[in-house]
Amino acid sequence: MRSFFTKRRIAVGGICILVVVFANSYAELTPEKPADAGYEQGLMHYEHNEIDKAIKSFKESLSLKFTEPAPANLQQAIDLAKNGKADEAEKALLSLLDDEKTAARARYELGLIYESKGKLDDAATMFRNSLLVIANKGASYVGIDKCKMCHIKQYNSWKTTKMAKTFDVLKPAASAEAKTKFKLDPQKDYTTDAKCLECHTTGFGMPGGYKIPQAGDLKDTARAKANEGTTCESCHGPGSKFVVIHKDVMMKKRKHTLDELYKAGQRKVDAGTCTACHNQRNPVAEPDYHFDYEKHKSEDTHENFPLLYRQ
Repeated sequence: MRSFFTKRRIAVGGICILVVVFANSYAELTPEKPADAGYEQGLMHYEHNEIDKAIKSFKESLSLKFTEPAPANLQQAIDLAKNGKADEAEKALLSLLDDEKTAARARYELGLIYESKGKLDDAATMFRNSLLVIANKGASYVGIDKCKMCHIKQYNSWKTTKMAKTFDVLKPAASAEAKTKFKLDPQKDYTTDAKCLECHTTGFGMPGGYKIPQAGDLKDTARAKANEGTTCESCHGPGSKFVVIHKDVMMKKRKHTLDELYKAGQRKVDAGTCTACHNQRNPVAEPDYHFDYEKHKSEDTHENFPLLYRQ
């Protein structure tokens, strides 16, 4: 598992300034086998905003992943792109991002389209997210409400932290002093800015994660609300797989271990969890910005309470 230890941080509380823990911690591709070198190298370049290098490393890794034929609906989109109908292909691929069978490959194909259009930052993000879907073994985000059903004390403690409020600072007039200091428009609405949402929401661009809601779409609105800010799954990973273990433990009142949860996809919190957002992609980070994990790992996190039935 990769570690990115650092020396100092920017201590401000505004949009894209208070960079926060994002769900994309750099988990192992499987519980037994560490992430491949291309993936790890790509993440390093991505964090340093070296987009060309990140794309190269991500693509090298992804080229080894998709050896099986694509599902029919995905293949149709791929064929559209090959036939020069990139816009039609993009629309089709966007509709396949939450399907476990197509989630990773659809992001890879979208990345290729964005790269061909010169939208390199979007391409790099899609390639990275494709690898993260693989790393998450198909798990999707379930939202804060599912977590607090069993962890209400942790939830109530989290609600008092800056992590819980990271989405709010994207709103007009919020954290105006900090925004002004870093030459950001304090009256601008940043709640639809993808580069900000990457770290001010949970699971943005990932299955079940934050999605910019369309006006009047109640389902999208509920999904967005459940993933605003830096929630439980930002640190512990998308919960659809391991929440099954949590439910079984509570229903049967049985003992369990952390290893059991990790095998079901729950993530170990480490330096990579934090540096997913505490990095040089932060638009106001200085060139030599680094994050000191050992110094800051306990800041703005929820209080730890004894967990029932933990062996």
